[in-house]
Parts: sequence; C-alpha cells; structure tokens
Amino acid sequence: MNRTELEKTILAKMAEGKYDIQQVGNNIITFNGEEVTTRIEEGIPKRYIAHSEGNWEEFQVWDTDEEKLSFVRTYGYLFWDQDIRFYLRTIK
Repeated sequence: MNRTELEKTILAKMAEGKYDIQQVGNNIITFNGEEVTTRIEEGIPKRYIAHSEGNWEEFQVWDTDEEKLSFVRTYGYLFWDQDIRFYLRTIK
C-alpha cells in the first residue's frame, strides 16, 4: 500500500522506539474486575489484561503497518508528537 511521507515518518519513529511508553491512556477495569492496559513496547502497540491471579496476558497486538496506523488514528490524541498531531488533522 502506498504510504504518505508523514505515515512513513510515524511508522519509522514507532519502529525506532520513539513512542515506547509504559502506558497509553488510562487503564480500564472490566466488569469482572480485571485490569486492561495498553502500551507500546519495542515499537509495537499491545494491550494486556491482568487476571485475578496477578499475571498479565497479551491479548491484542497491532503489529502490521496498517494496524499501527489504525492505532495512531484511534489513540494518537494521547501523544504530544508533532507528526502524529499533524497526521490526525490531515485525516479528518
């Protein structure tokens, strides 16, 4: 798929780990008390759930370029990166 220069820049920054953070947004508590968190690790956005036993299980991964851009379109408002902010303004 053809990518814009801005999309290529964002994907390159993500691959370099420039967006790697402990948590994206707030954690969510499910109806049965399990905690859900979203993080970017090694350039890949991932969602984890903490079970009552205390162990974290990875249950959603945005690993393709299209999935990563979808993640940016959904959660990009939480980032202070100029490229992401501009990208969000251009896709509306």
